[in-house]
Amino acid sequence: MPLILETLAGAGTTFEDLGCIAVGVGPGSFTGIRIALAAARGMALAADLSVVGVDSFRAVAAALPAGTRGGRALLVAIDSKRDALFGQYYDAGLLPLGEALVLAPEALLDRRPLGALLIVGDGASRFSPAPEVEITAQDYAVDAAWIAQLAAAGRAERSPRPLYLRPADVTLT
Repeated sequence: MPLILETLAGAGTTFEDLGCIAVGVGPGSFTGIRIALAAARGMALAADLSVVGVDSFRAVAAALPAGTRGGRALLVAIDSKRDALFGQYYDAGLLPLGEALVLAPEALLDRRPLGALLIVGDGASRFSPAPEVEITAQDYAVDAAWIAQLAAAGRAERSPRPLYLRPADVTLT
């Protein structure tokens, strides 16, 4: 919370100047997603603002310069800190192709759409070269600036919920 207040002060703004609170909803760590959503909801309640959410896949896809895609399908691959990656396919117009997946890199490629493919995200380096597949060298990771830009452009979810793609590592006994 002190960093948020510092950032607002550094920008010469206050909560009263904001139109909404934007938050990343995952996928990511369970604890991080819960803390982010709780903090966003708390600040929004205190400042009488709405909360909007942007998933990590859209934030990474938005960071990619349009000319880089070159009419290819896109796979945003996010490191899950496990063997499997979080993955979401997009068509050349950045419309999602199906549901988000949690699979090993080879299994993700088995589900790829036909034609040329560009792979981006902090999980891209886990892929091996394949025909018609370009793996970006630049590490596109989730960035709060892209979450804010998508929210400002009205491309965020109202009443955000966490995007959990795998079960929790702990269970109640």
